Amino acid sequence: MTLQRRSGAAGLALLPVVLVLLTVGSIAFLLNHQAAMHTEIAAHSAGLDEARYVAEAGLAHELWRLQQADCAGYTPLAATAFGDHGYEASVTPASGTPVTIEAKATLAGGETHSLTRQRTVYSAPKTDDLQPGSAASQDTYLADGGAANDNFEQALQMLVGDGLNDEHALLRFDLSGLPAGARLSSAVLELNLESVGFSGSGTASVHRVTQGWLAPSATWNQYTPSLPWVSPGGDYETTPIASASVDDTLPGPVQWDITGLVKDWADATVPNEGLLLSASASTDDVTFTSSEGACTQRPKLTLTYACECGLPCQLAQATGPVCDGDYLPDANLGEFSTAALGASDIWDLSYLPECTTFNGVEAPNGGAWLLVDYVNDLFYMTNMAGTLLTSLATPSANELGVELIPSGLWAGHLAVTDETLDTVYFVDLAGAIQGSFSTASFTQHPVGVGFIASSAAGTWDNHLLISSDKDGSGLSNAAIYIVDQTGTLKNTIDVSGDTPQPWGVAHVMGTDKILVASSSGTVFVIDMATADYDAAALGGAGPQGIALNPRSGDHVLVSKTNTKVVYLNRYLGYRDEFNNNNYNLDDGPLSWSGNWQEAGENDGPGAGLLQVITSANCESTFCARIGGHQVNITGRDLSREADLSGFTSAILSFSYRRALTGGGNGGSVILQVSANGGGSWTSLQSYPLTASDVSQVTQSFDITPYISANTQIRFLGAGIAVECNFHIDNVWIQPGECVSP
Repeated sequence: MTLQRRSGAAGLALLPVVLVLLTVGSIAFLLNHQAAMHTEIAAHSAGLDEARYVAEAGLAHELWRLQQADCAGYTPLAATAFGDHGYEASVTPASGTPVTIEAKATLAGGETHSLTRQRTVYSAPKTDDLQPGSAASQDTYLADGGAANDNFEQALQMLVGDGLNDEHALLRFDLSGLPAGARLSSAVLELNLESVGFSGSGTASVHRVTQGWLAPSATWNQYTPSLPWVSPGGDYETTPIASASVDDTLPGPVQWDITGLVKDWADATVPNEGLLLSASASTDDVTFTSSEGACTQRPKLTLTYACECGLPCQLAQATGPVCDGDYLPDANLGEFSTAALGASDIWDLSYLPECTTFNGVEAPNGGAWLLVDYVNDLFYMTNMAGTLLTSLATPSANELGVELIPSGLWAGHLAVTDETLDTVYFVDLAGAIQGSFSTASFTQHPVGVGFIASSAAGTWDNHLLISSDKDGSGLSNAAIYIVDQTGTLKNTIDVSGDTPQPWGVAHVMGTDKILVASSSGTVFVIDMATADYDAAALGGAGPQGIALNPRSGDHVLVSKTNTKVVYLNRYLGYRDEFNNNNYNLDDGPLSWSGNWQEAGENDGPGAGLLQVITSANCESTFCARIGGHQVNITGRDLSREADLSGFTSAILSFSYRRALTGGGNGGSVILQVSANGGGSWTSLQSYPLTASDVSQVTQSFDITPYISANTQIRFLGAGIAVECNFHIDNVWIQPGECVSP
């Protein structure tokens, strides 16, 4: 059969197919076009992101450069390669903060992108060390067992252990001097490891303390007198902040990074109650140097920080109180012989703060004196009691005055006057001349030298005082010259109406007044209503040099006539110097409410474990003593009462010296105070009889909270004293114008 095609019907059948194909093609075209557009957009977006990332890298690079510039001299960042790309940046202004940074990125293909941001600039990082020593920075350790009620603040070491004995160390650092808004980047605790006990090695961990405490009274059982820890041994977070290995074969510095905790303290996120050190299980008697030990081995917290440009950025170190020297003395509080040093003619002296190293020797706790001998051309360094610590030849002959410069251009150097060459030398603490200036234009006879560290007006702060009896022509003219540390004369004070020969000169701390020692035997005070006082009548005849002790406010004179250094101050309040074998002495302007009272025995000052004795361990000839040879001193005490109801503040001070003989040790003496006539007592300090003191040690305590009409103090024995004696001298309760640490 032959099939016939119907042409009309075939054309109609193909039309729908064509329409479908056209639709599919159109859709495909649209989809491909859209995909191409999306690809182009995505590529463009990726390019923008990449350019932005490169620009942000340039921004970060320029900000880093600014932080290294220490707030000045900002410069643009030149074109810098960054992979296949590059960036550059500009900054305005050229110093200070905030700044505006414009960073420009250039991609490999030539595309560019810019970012403009405002940023805060910080100073270059600074590093400072904090160490215990002030009232707010303290250290001690706690021990369990038989020592659970003993205090060890005065110990030369801190023990940490979890073996035969359990011990925890406590430390607190004063952060109040950290500049406001400082950005802290690092805080590292460092202790000096002396030894590890029987275990030989272990781990020491640092914890955050959660309860406040007082170093002079903290024990294993109590954080302050009569207030117990929640958990004996201290209240602290059991999870350590940081840990470090300790090994008896590797003594020396051990460090812990405690940056996070110190940031929290600085931000006041958590209160600063200090640190507790514990030891790993079975680690016995890990021994670290305490703040009472060698200066270079004391605990320290090293802080690295920066501040916003334009803001103060200096850590304010607590240096202890500066005591009032603005008074006219009426009492000789002590003295020591300069002849005993081998000196021939001491002309001047200067105070050296503790830890100042002169001729390789550290000034001990309480500081030291540096004396200059005109005849022997020697410096003598002594402790406060006058014991020679070291001597060193002066760098030239004929030197009269000496003063340690604490601040300014020549900080840490001695200013020394040379009367023959009309020169002031700047001498380092090893005795070498590092600089000088001539005084010949204003005086041809420089004698004494002093320093104005901080005055009321502030006009002459960081300036030198030079005393002389001659002017620049060599003619007689008594004057005090105020000179800056480059030797430029700034002011002249004529004192010819007071004396023809002004020798020693010293600034009265915190005032606009100057003390001048006169050849006529007086000390006169410029700008004080009462013009002078008779130094000779107080044991300071022939005064040459003069200084003030910032720790006590004493006027300290070099007496040429008596070849002595003399401490002058006021007798205020109640005092007992134990000048003879009695319990009834009143050496101050006020009379005690009664005599010293014995407890545990009743045989008077001449017998028993409680006595007034004559001994080389006394600060003067006589002193009180507690102790004996293998005796139980528990419950033996000496107490005395004073009416402090008229005081608004009160300071208790005394001198002590522990003396062990025949290798003995054991027991302790506890200083206590009562505000209710002995009805209840608060412990201020415990003194373990485990070591001898090389000389009398003076301590002071603020007893203002215990002011009453029947305030009592007592020295209480505890334990068995095995050939141990505790000597007490110069007990003094005075109004609290000054607290001497």
